[in-house]
Amino acid sequence: MLGIIRYRLLPNTLCLFRRFTSSRSHTQLPGEDSNLRGDGAIRRTAPYGSTIEQTYAGVLSFLRRNYTRNLNGVDVAVTGIPL
Repeated sequence: MLGIIRYRLLPNTLCLFRRFTSSRSHTQLPGEDSNLRGDGAIRRTAPYGSTIEQTYAGVLSFLRRNYTRNLNGVDVAVTGIPL
């Protein structure tokens, strides 16, 4: 269980630390330098979301998680057609 928590929480913590301790100018929009453009539910490679995604638009997905057919290591799968 500790390994799962470390695996899921540590990358987010480091990302937040880097974002708030940046020496760059704050005139830049969050996610402006990201390579991911468009809808992340289709193109995202990591299971975590992005600040540039519009959560109210685009491909309908449950909690903006990415679409996949690979269910290795998955605890819960949400299937069906959103209404």
